[in-house]
Amino acid sequence: MAKQGNEPGEVKCPLYQLLDALCGKRAACGEFATHLRNARVELLLAVRSLIDRRIDALRGQPKAAPRASRIKVTEGK
Repeated sequence: MAKQGNEPGEVKCPLYQLLDALCGKRAACGEFATHLRNARVELLLAVRSLIDRRIDALRGQPKAAPRASRIKVTEGK
């Protein structure tokens, strides 16, 4: 489960928290931290590609027909 962040209602990704915790120990191994930082960038790029694909799909859909239509009202006698 995702853990709560610092702000009320804020939720952080568990994978992000793991990478953040491991990268926080940069003094231990610089090369390791570099690989983790690159992995974080690649993960964000992968998510962005999914978002871009969905945006393109939404833009390609024909516009929905209006649901409401005008009707002529006449008075009955």
